[in-house]
Amino acid sequence: MRNLSFRSCEQIDVEDVAIDKSIDRISTDKNDVCTTPACIIAAQNIDMKMNKSVDPCDDFYHYVCGNFINTTVIPDDKIGISSLREISYKLNGQLDKILNKPSMVKEPEPFKFTRHLYRTCMDTVAINKLGEDTLLKYVDQIGGWPVLKNNQWNEILFDWKNTILKINENNYWLTTFFKFEIKDDYENMTKHVHLNEFSSEIARRFLIEGLKNEKVINYFNSMINMSIAMGANKRDDTEEELKKALEFEIELVKLTRPSKEYQNKSLLYNPMTLGELKLKYSYFPWEEIINYYLQYSNTTVNDNEIIIVNNPVFFTKLDGLINKTPKRDLANFVIWYFIQDNARFMSDKIQEIQRGRKTTLARWIQCTNILNEHIPIIASALYARNYVSKNIKENINSMVKTIGNRFSKQVENSNWMDDETKKNAQNKIRTMTSDLVYPDELFDDEKLNEYYKDLKFNENNNFIDTILCIKLFNDKTSWNLLRQNENGWEDFAKMTITVNSFYDPSINKIIIPAGILQGEFFDNELPQYMNYGGIGKIIGHEMMHTFDIKNCYASKNVLNWQSKMGNDNYIKKAQCIIDQYGNYTVKEVNMNLNGSNSLVENIADIGGTKVAYLAYQDWLKDNKLDKKLLSFTQSQMFWISLASSSCSKDRIEILKYIVSSDAYSPAQFRVNGPLSNIQEFSKDFKCQEGSIMNPKIKCTIW
Repeated sequence: MRNLSFRSCEQIDVEDVAIDKSIDRISTDKNDVCTTPACIIAAQNIDMKMNKSVDPCDDFYHYVCGNFINTTVIPDDKIGISSLREISYKLNGQLDKILNKPSMVKEPEPFKFTRHLYRTCMDTVAINKLGEDTLLKYVDQIGGWPVLKNNQWNEILFDWKNTILKINENNYWLTTFFKFEIKDDYENMTKHVHLNEFSSEIARRFLIEGLKNEKVINYFNSMINMSIAMGANKRDDTEEELKKALEFEIELVKLTRPSKEYQNKSLLYNPMTLGELKLKYSYFPWEEIINYYLQYSNTTVNDNEIIIVNNPVFFTKLDGLINKTPKRDLANFVIWYFIQDNARFMSDKIQEIQRGRKTTLARWIQCTNILNEHIPIIASALYARNYVSKNIKENINSMVKTIGNRFSKQVENSNWMDDETKKNAQNKIRTMTSDLVYPDELFDDEKLNEYYKDLKFNENNNFIDTILCIKLFNDKTSWNLLRQNENGWEDFAKMTITVNSFYDPSINKIIIPAGILQGEFFDNELPQYMNYGGIGKIIGHEMMHTFDIKNCYASKNVLNWQSKMGNDNYIKKAQCIIDQYGNYTVKEVNMNLNGSNSLVENIADIGGTKVAYLAYQDWLKDNKLDKKLLSFTQSQMFWISLASSSCSKDRIEILKYIVSSDAYSPAQFRVNGPLSNIQEFSKDFKCQEGSIMNPKIKCTIW
């Protein structure tokens, strides 16, 4: 663990730790106390975060996390500190340790390739020696950047469609104005080509403000400085020319959907045949480019191929915008977009210009992040083989079953659903599947060698050439999936090292990867109240997404799973949550939450927390009592563990974004919100009715 400003459980040397007998909350009954090394570390970690002067019935989050918030200093290279971020930093360190070991004679070929990639990524001397010339070489291959060529650039020779085709013919699969993906069709579970609108490197909400926005100003400056570093002559002329390219990008992003519309997946689902696509948007050779991408897959498309378009209005208006934009401005934008896509693999100088500042992120972290992004299956295999206990799968599977059974009981006992709605809901829970920890194929050398058989590398290649080779391999592999309608092990393998969890509505599946199963979230050596308060609440949260408003039409396919009565009751209960969270004020930024923005995640937080708690109570009935860490009951320790794993400190600008735009509530209200709506919490901590954490009106769905 590096660059953390507070002592985490991973940083404490077990041999130097003893339970502080002066802490009156630590039990003195040796037979009742968990004294394993893992428990000792956990007890100290929880205790040092707490602020005992806060009444848990007034503000449970600050009771558990108050000292953490007061004493933690966010390092310059981080946007915040939390348990999840801490695990991510730890994972980077674990990968770095693995990759610095010498290659083994019998290890799979992809492992050797990965070590080569990591070594060349770490060799900044060699990368910097290549300088700007490498980027210039690539830019010249695709027609050159007008801002560098001045009057030598001939607009008669420029055609934006041909330029995009040329970019792709040079093995940079980039379409600039839009993006293709191969993904599942939510309606019938077959894979289709998805055509998505433009996506900028800078958020839409900032870009549409133009040069009035500080982030846009910084972005524009990086455009100018990049062109000067690559040989542009006069700054004033360069600035004037690139401003037109920026103005085009602003107009382009205005055609795209606001981010909140992406929460409604039905808006993004607009299927049409390729023939219809060609007829409606005849300005681009759609069939030619798609078949170019499919050239390695032994398949082609014709006019009957179904294409899923995520924003038809964007594609209707795109042609008009392009036609009224001067060719030179278009070309400057297209090349700038290409530069952005590859600049972070270039010299320190180029990266500094792109970011607008020197990075304070250690090079080894940058390189492990690149590995995680571009060769995630190999990164996952290396991590799983070196750090994941084999028996963890059985334990997580048991937790998922216990929590799923409890969720089913909650549905059955619900008083707001009629029999028809309950039947549909139970059917959806019963057919839910899960991917847990890692796929076994990560331990199969033959499977790994087969998957990466077409990824060839030359040990004499530099880092930039190597990473571009990998990007091309990934693009080819993605397009090869078009006719493969079964989701294979590869999808889950790519997520194994991810410090997150997921619900996939298209296949009604929860995904709990190995990456998150550590730290305060899960440890085989810890009492189960900690595991249920950590990963248990996350499992419950993902299960709740089965019945999101945005997911109700998807998967197994309980379309319209609620009757009219059930739907009306659901809406009333959801409105209660919207109103409740909308009254929460984040004092640090003096802003109220937007209860509508975060509704889906708030519902999942409340329901997931409750089913995890009740599932833990079910577990207690069938198992011996958990030993204590501190002098709290097992039930109280569930709530404390849940809150402790949620402790977070964010920079003010990040907190403002979370409050105004994020789909999630700030950490304080992801703890206090759910707990104040769950009667069992108030019972366990003896909170009087009417106290802040035990309001008379409670908002729940599950």
